[in-house]
Amino acid sequence: MTEPHPLEQHWVAQEGAFAAATSNVPVLHYYPVRGRAEPIRLVLALVQQPWFEPPVDSLHALVRRDLDSYPFRQMPRFVDEVNATVDLVQSMAILRHLGRKYKLYGCGDLEETAAIDMVLDAVSELREKLKNVWVVSQLEPAAVQRYASSVLAPEAELLASSEPGPGLACLERLLAGPPSTDAPAGSGMQGDDASSNARSTRATGAAAASPSGGGGDDKDDRQGGSVLSDDGGGDGRIWFVGERLSIADIAVADLVGAQLSQRAE
Repeated sequence: MTEPHPLEQHWVAQEGAFAAATSNVPVLHYYPVRGRAEPIRLVLALVQQPWFEPPVDSLHALVRRDLDSYPFRQMPRFVDEVNATVDLVQSMAILRHLGRKYKLYGCGDLEETAAIDMVLDAVSELREKLKNVWVVSQLEPAAVQRYASSVLAPEAELLASSEPGPGLACLERLLAGPPSTDAPAGSGMQGDDASSNARSTRATGAAAASPSGGGGDDKDDRQGGSVLSDDGGGDGRIWFVGERLSIADIAVADLVGAQLSQRAE
């Protein structure tokens, strides 16, 4: 949230020849931290598009007074100098622009586009929850407990929580795909029960295969299941929407990375 961005020395140019070449590369106005600009950086890095980030010291005085350049008095701001026609604020608007430009917005049909938008909106809600507990509440113990019992909770605990809104388990369920109707013979399970059992089996198998074994630390399960683990989506889908990478996957990857970075601290 506040740590220096790991790519700063490579991508955030303060001076020199690269700083003078901004007429040929996009310009991203943001602080040298992850924050709301990180999914934008990830897309640009993925497509190998160089970009320039000017020093923020010169921007502070402008952000809240220049409504022409910063219509909502906030960063990030993205100026796509390559096209010379795009000058956007609002992180999700910028991300969607890049998704359309670099064909990371599904296959083009309305259903996939709508599904990607749905995931992006959920990520925005979850990011706001992380901001509230980390920045607004300053890790106040009661706020941390509420966050852990909802956002970080496994699916069964999330469903029993009185806290409203999504948790990471919602994203895990999406990635697992629709509930299976193929339950083992004689098991008595159908639909959601069979799907939940499949996810539980994958999580158990991943724990047993880990260096610590299945009977040791169950921290990953408490922190939200396989979305926060190294075993990915198990037997579920590879991508959140459709058959290829989209900005929905990039936004979720950044959100999970932010969760893991805070957990590591």
